[in-house]
Amino acid sequence: GANAPYGCFQNFGFLNINFPIQGEVLNYKRSLDLATAKAVTRFTANGIDYTREYFTSQAKNIGAIRLTANKKRAITFALHFYREERIKGHQVQNGEILINGVLSNGFGGDDVQFAGKIKVVPKGGTIQYYDHQIIVKDANEVDIYFTASTNYYGTDPIETVHQNLASTTSSFQQLYKDHLKKYKEVFDRVKLQ
Repeated sequence: GANAPYGCFQNFGFLNINFPIQGEVLNYKRSLDLATAKAVTRFTANGIDYTREYFTSQAKNIGAIRLTANKKRAITFALHFYREERIKGHQVQNGEILINGVLSNGFGGDDVQFAGKIKVVPKGGTIQYYDHQIIVKDANEVDIYFTASTNYYGTDPIETVHQNLASTTSSFQQLYKDHLKKYKEVFDRVKLQ
């Protein structure tokens, strides 16, 4: 776990997104396209069609989520990041969550520093903060970005996550296009049948 040398193999943490969707869910479908490294979830609730798209950018080291619906003001959720162990800082402000901490080196000291940052970009609606959560209400669509880093290669992980997310000035679609180009360079070397 977190107290073993350099933290061993453990989850970085848990990003929870809680949606207060009422009523029966219909036409639920999840898919993963290995050729594009993109996952999609679609379903209908209360006559509204929801789509959730996910990928991790091969080009920028950023996880990206897009939440859309076929009706305006239909997206409401509360988002929080959870990690129980070895956290030194947890800030929530300006549509972002920044966490940082340090892992034990296994010899009685701390050594590997880590940081993660989540950025929530709603189109329409409102954004609020409560108890380490970002709450989005009545948005038309929302993009969520996540990045993480350590000082393993001699870099400052907090500075690295700031730089990674600063590079998301382009749209979700442009980030996906850049990812796909970089991903295909590797994936398309082999064909699966």
